Amino acid sequence: MKFILLLLICIVALFAKNPAVYASLGDELYDSVEMIEKLKENIEFSNNQDIVDNYVDEVKKSKNIGFAIEAGDKSVNKVLYLAKLRELSKIYSSFNVKNKIEGSFEKSIEDKNSKLFIAVVNSGVINNEIYKSEILAYYKQHMDEIDPAGVIKEYLDKEEVAKEEQERVEIERKGQTKDRRLTSKYDYKQDRIRQIREDDKRKEQRMEKLLNDDVKQKKEAIRQVQKNELNQNP
Repeated sequence: MKFILLLLICIVALFAKNPAVYASLGDELYDSVEMIEKLKENIEFSNNQDIVDNYVDEVKKSKNIGFAIEAGDKSVNKVLYLAKLRELSKIYSSFNVKNKIEGSFEKSIEDKNSKLFIAVVNSGVINNEIYKSEILAYYKQHMDEIDPAGVIKEYLDKEEVAKEEQERVEIERKGQTKDRRLTSKYDYKQDRIRQIREDDKRKEQRMEKLLNDDVKQKKEAIRQVQKNELNQNP
């Protein structure tokens, strides 16, 4: 029976990030504990480091208890579990995690502490969008010390996409300008050809008119001669 129960707990833990029981209290504790564990060497959460270590251990134990309750373990007391979550929540609040991490972010830049810098940036606690320009500026100055995996990699990828899009737009703009120039040259040439043809047509029409006028004059002269001859020989 214990084996089956343990198996159920493992299955629940495998498919769920956190226990669903009292998630409104538990999620914040469980989601932040890994970050606290990673940063405890760099950030002074408490004057007594043992308090932090004990807190991390208790949160991990409570998480397993939460999964056990969810799996249907009747030997676990839900009331005691809730009381433990409330106790841990008070300790977590006393750490003042958010303010301490934001302070550590500024201190990491001031002290050029790249290890602390990247740990804080990837902690998920600070609002990285607010500090985006500072994050990228520090990274570009110390990129030989920093693995950009995580938040910085996302920012760099977005910058690259934006750069490629800008280059594409610029190429299209230049192409359109070139097309307009070529079209202008082509239109000018066509217009010139049209003008020459029109000039030739006008010249042809003038010549034709002159020829017609000359023919008319000659015909008129012949008729006049014939008329004179008839008058002289009635």
